[in-house]
Amino acid sequence: MRIYTAEQTDMLGNMTSALDMVLLIMLLFVGVYGLYTVIRLKREYMLFPNKFLYPTGCAPENCLDEGAFIDYIIPKLTIMSVVCLILAIAYAVRIYVFPDVSHFIIELATVILPCGILFWYALIQNKVSKTFW
Repeated sequence: MRIYTAEQTDMLGNMTSALDMVLLIMLLFVGVYGLYTVIRLKREYMLFPNKFLYPTGCAPENCLDEGAFIDYIIPKLTIMSVVCLILAIAYAVRIYVFPDVSHFIIELATVILPCGILFWYALIQNKVSKTFW
């Protein structure tokens, strides 16, 4: 068992705080930008340059069926965006309202849930690339 000095403990606490902020900002960005993309897709009902929307290497102009792709991706992108925003809110509450509450399951969920939703969306993107491009 390793014993940390007070200085090392402060450094670990600062590093953890910085990582907490990075995760929180990332979740907020993904959620807000995803919802912006959904709203814009619903309003314009046409493809536009966007990094969240298209699988890697797929250009919007090469889409085989633009309307079907938009109809397919909107619900999935909405789910991912809303889940990211909910996770960001829950994570902010955990950090700022209950900072002393630490449990293995909570810490594990902090990592697994964001990775899980982003992995799910990556699977959707893989399916989309085979279907619409």
